[in-house]
Amino acid sequence: MVKLRIVCLAALLLWLGVACGSNGNGAAAPTSTQRSLAVQTVAPSGPSLSVEPRDGPPGTLVTVTGAGWPARAAIAIVAANAASAAQPYATATAGDDGVFTTRFRLEKAPDGSDLKIGRFDLRAQAASVQATVAFEVDTPRPVRDPSSGS
Repeated sequence: MVKLRIVCLAALLLWLGVACGSNGNGAAAPTSTQRSLAVQTVAPSGPSLSVEPRDGPPGTLVTVTGAGWPARAAIAIVAANAASAAQPYATATAGDDGVFTTRFRLEKAPDGSDLKIGRFDLRAQAASVQATVAFEVDTPRPVRDPSSGS
């Protein structure tokens, strides 16, 4: 009789959780808007993305680092406002730990035009997972290559 009461109580709590917006695992059930976005959550805090340096002129060699990505995911780094057919600035593959690093020279906008002074958002994307980071274009002058000695 005690086992039956415990089972009935557990079923009632599960039903109440679903009725109140839980998926039965303690998390809120996704709304129709969340389901339509189909963005995969890969970590409790989601994927992260950083860029170093955070600012510079066109031609700056940047390093983009991410964490919390799906293991072995193929990641493309693009301009956040780029058309879906635009070539990525760089690609990377996340390690088994979900971390990746890639370097590239940020010289032009996706359409080939010069970068404009101000905020320029970069987006890392892998299937339905994505994150954005801002780079500040601070002057239109080109960067001198320190390895050339000039």
